[in-house]
Amino acid sequence: MNRPTYVVLGASGRLGRHLLPLLPDPERVVALSRRHHDSARTTWLVTDLSEGPCSVSPLVDRLRDAESVTLVDLVLDRRSVATMRRSLATSTKFTIAVRHCLHAARVPARIVVASSTAVLAPIGLRTPYGIAKRRQAGVYGREVGVDLVLLPQLGGLTPYEAAAAHLAGVMAMPSPADRRLWLVPTPPPTDGPHIGLGAAAQLSLLAWTTRRSDPAAARHASHVRLDQLPPRLRARLDHHTAPPFLRRRFERDLGLAPARLLTSEDICEAP
Repeated sequence: MNRPTYVVLGASGRLGRHLLPLLPDPERVVALSRRHHDSARTTWLVTDLSEGPCSVSPLVDRLRDAESVTLVDLVLDRRSVATMRRSLATSTKFTIAVRHCLHAARVPARIVVASSTAVLAPIGLRTPYGIAKRRQAGVYGREVGVDLVLLPQLGGLTPYEAAAAHLAGVMAMPSPADRRLWLVPTPPPTDGPHIGLGAAAQLSLLAWTTRRSDPAAARHASHVRLDQLPPRLRARLDHHTAPPFLRRRFERDLGLAPARLLTSEDICEAP
């Protein structure tokens, strides 16, 4: 029976912290972080992903004797739009470099990357996060053995614990021969206070000018623009609910098979 070693990038983040306890054997987990962490069993490596070969080589040397490796990319720096874009591009480049080095060492490796349904948003409703994650999905989509997991917006109706359980469920499945797209069912949206057209325009202007470096401002402006749409059009374009029209377009653009829905049966609980 194959016993994979799990390498979790962004392990100290909110999703990573909830994922680590769900992995089956802490002694086969390598958690990467920019800062030192103490753990009785899980191996934490202080790693600067931007250092390129200087950070790839020590990790690959550690993994050469593994039966197989699952690389889990959860990296996201939310401090600003610039750091967010840079962190996603850097983690993607690092992950693919590690996978190619492992392949050269004859160690099977797969990639699991988490995103949100923001990658489905149409032009006019996209945020800098959604654009950057869509670009990242396109890069990973040129690899094989990749699981791309689309999660609902986290922290609200979908807690991080539930998202991590779905992610661990995907990781427990056999590695794909090519690429797989997974979709976690999205809770129905709740109606919030309606914001008028004038206020929506002002928020969008701020998000594009004085607050253009703030990812939260862009997300809020996108939400209020969505709120201006007629109900039938919103049902077709609201990426939060992953409507079929947006899913099919994303699958077509990336050359992916139809998304597979993750159910409660796919949830992985803590061992």
